[in-house]
Amino acid sequence: MITLKHEGYDKVLNVPDSLNDITPEVLTKLAANVILPEHRVLVALCWKVNFADVFFSKKDNKSAMVIPLCAKFNLSEDSKESYKFLEVGKKVILTRSAIEMGVHVHIPNSVSMQSISSWAEGATKVSYPNSKSININVLPNGQFMLIEFKVVAVGAIDGVIESDVLPEDPFNK
Repeated sequence: MITLKHEGYDKVLNVPDSLNDITPEVLTKLAANVILPEHRVLVALCWKVNFADVFFSKKDNKSAMVIPLCAKFNLSEDSKESYKFLEVGKKVILTRSAIEMGVHVHIPNSVSMQSISSWAEGATKVSYPNSKSININVLPNGQFMLIEFKVVAVGAIDGVIESDVLPEDPFNK
């Protein structure tokens, strides 16, 4: 976890720097106010990005690593058995077009672009009162997990990944 704090600025943000920081409990809290109709899944798109690239890069980096996690779902009674593999916090398998076609949901939290940008603007004003934009010097080096949310149809979920660790790697002797 990265703590964004700046001398003279009272606002402090905790920002996850790995997927381990985004637990099922965290996802449940973030999705608490979202009501879904039947057969819909709220997917947390966790982007591993660099602070400087997010705020100062002019080009759109489509190759950034994104990890989709199940944040919340609503299934009808008759479909629960078919989707018993679906759990909050599991990595979901879905197509890029399902993500792109999903409905964006803005959930205000400290890991949103708006929250980090607001913090950076406030920290910049403390150090550089006449500045009209974010100063790169207030941002830490390194990567963090930016979280965005999309609602997709449960039928778009092709499966989940149970674990990143294989019980036995056939290529490692």
